[in-house]
Amino acid sequence: MVGLTLDAPIRQIDARIANRRVGLRQKGPPAHEVLADSLGIDDVAGLLRHYPRRYIDRSKVAPIGKLKVGQQATTIARG
Repeated sequence: MVGLTLDAPIRQIDARIANRRVGLRQKGPPAHEVLADSLGIDDVAGLLRHYPRRYIDRSKVAPIGKLKVGQQATTIARG
């Protein structure tokens, strides 16, 4: 990543990372397009300064029977 600056567009990040796909099928637009369209992030500085609005703690697991309407929780099911 030689020459990458805070003003550099996100698509200049290593293409193996910026356009990473799992599997062989195309699963949507490139990541840099999604970031620009949905969050207005166009450059590396914007990406580094973007903080999530909230933190979801996925380590707290609750049985389905103990959940209340409107409560956010992580559940684990076994079949």
